[in-house]
Amino acid sequence: MKPFLQVDNLSWHIHNRPLINQLSFELPEKSVTAIVGPNGAGKTSILRCIYGAIKPSSGEIRMQGENIIAIPDDAEHNRLPLSASILNTGAI
Repeated sequence: MKPFLQVDNLSWHIHNRPLINQLSFELPEKSVTAIVGPNGAGKTSILRCIYGAIKPSSGEIRMQGENIIAIPDDAEHNRLPLSASILNTGAI
């Protein structure tokens, strides 16, 4: 069974400083997951990468097997149903 959400080697750099560095995880459907850490650890940045508010420097984010990073910026409105699906399924 494919995971509902799969993040592979996700990195996001700002001003050559890594804020997210090669993060990988999988979330099965209908699971409850928490992202915890101290202030500035990158929790919000991870979520922003997943729902498309910021573009990762590298890595892949797949939801139900579909690479959601590959969605063109001019079709950004199409990402909103994807992020709503993540939240509605309890994957995050």
